[in-house]
Amino acid sequence: AVAALATDIWWTILGRVLQGAGAISAAVTALAADLTREQHRTKVMAMIGSSIGLVFALHVFAGSPDYTALTLPALVLYGLWPGRSDRPPLLRRAGLVGAALALGLLLAAVQWLPTLAWSRASHRGETPRATRATWSLPPVALADLVLPVPAERWPWELALRFQLFEGREPWLHSIHFGLPALALAWLGLRTRPLGPFLGLVAAAATGFGLGRFGPFYDIFCALLPPLAWLRFPSKAMVLAGFAIAGLAALGLDAWCQAGREQRLASALLALLPAVLLLWAFCDPGAWPAGLLIEVAGVSPHELLAPLAWSAAKVVGLGLGVLLLASTGGRAPAPGWTRVALLLAAVGAPLMALRDLHPTVSGDFYRERPRLLELFPDRDATRLYVYDYSILTASQLAVHPEGPRAYE
Repeated sequence: AVAALATDIWWTILGRVLQGAGAISAAVTALAADLTREQHRTKVMAMIGSSIGLVFALHVFAGSPDYTALTLPALVLYGLWPGRSDRPPLLRRAGLVGAALALGLLLAAVQWLPTLAWSRASHRGETPRATRATWSLPPVALADLVLPVPAERWPWELALRFQLFEGREPWLHSIHFGLPALALAWLGLRTRPLGPFLGLVAAAATGFGLGRFGPFYDIFCALLPPLAWLRFPSKAMVLAGFAIAGLAALGLDAWCQAGREQRLASALLALLPAVLLLWAFCDPGAWPAGLLIEVAGVSPHELLAPLAWSAAKVVGLGLGVLLLASTGGRAPAPGWTRVALLLAAVGAPLMALRDLHPTVSGDFYRERPRLLELFPDRDATRLYVYDYSILTASQLAVHPEGPRAYE
C-alpha cells in the first residue's frame, strides 16, 4: 500500500523496506542463536518471544486509529517515565522513544498512510464539539466500576436522563470491575515505578472519557489536536480498564509482601463507595428532589430495592476482602489469601456480567415473522429497520423541555 501510494522515490524505498522487514525475521532469529552461548540461548529466545507477544497484545489498541491515538501518548509517557536507578538518563530515554516512534511509524505506515489520506479528504477535523462529544461518560456512571447494575438503568427523571444519556444506550455496556479488583488496584498504586504510571493513565483516560461532563476533554484536545478527530469520548474507558487491570495485577503480586495497614487501607478505599451507594439506595428520601421518578405507579423506593440488594452484595464481598486483608497480623499475608482474592477478583465481574449479552435459541432466528407477509418481494432475505427516535435540534428548539414534551 505504501509503494502503491508513493509519489516519489523515497516513498517507494520506504515501501520496499517494509516488505523486507518481515522477511528478515528468520534471519534475525538465526543471528541471535549464532551470537549467544548455549546457556543463554533460552533467555534470548524468550525475550524475542515475549517481544512478539507484547506486540500482539498492543494490537488490541492498534486495531483502529482511535485506539492508536489514545494509546500512543501513554506509550510515550511510559518511555519517559522515571523508573529504577539503572535506567538511562532522561535525554537518552527521549532519544530511544523518538527512535521507537520512528520505527513504529515506518512499520505501521501500511495502515496509517491510507487512513491519513482518507482523513484529509473527509470533514472529520471540522466536526463540531457537540457531535464529537456524543456518548460521553456521565460522572454517575463511574459507580458502575463497583456496582454491577449500570447507572443507565436507575429510575432517573426523564429530562435528567436525557441530559445524562442523550436518550440512547451507553457506548460501553459495562465498565464494571468489581470491588476485589479495585482493592487490588489501590494496592498496586503503591508499587513503584509502574503503579503511579498506570494510575496516571487510568485517571487521564477517565478524564477524557467524561467528555462534555468535564474540562479534561477540551484540555487534552488542545494539548494533542489529533484527539479532536475522535468521536465518542467514552471509548477511552477501554484504555482506563487496561490500566486498572494492570494495577490489579501489581496489587495481587504485592499482596503478600504488603503490610496489614496497606492491605486494610486498600480494601477500605474500595469499600467506601459501595457503602455510600447502599445508603443512597436504602434511603431514597436523601436524594435531591427531582432526580427520581415513579415508573408505571411503582415508587422510587421500590425501584431502588433491587439496586440496594446489589449494593448489599457488593458490601458483603468487600467485608470478605477486609477479612482477607486482616489475616496474618503484622506478618506477611498467607499465600492462600492471594489465591482467594484472585478468585474473587475474577469471579465477581464474571458472575455480574454473565447476562450482559443474553442469547436465544436458534428457533427464534429461524421463525419468519408474519409481518413480512406484507412485503411483496418473497425473495428478500434482509429487512433493514432504521431508528430515528432521537429528537432533532429543531424539535428541541420548539420544545426546550426535551423528551418530556413528547410524552
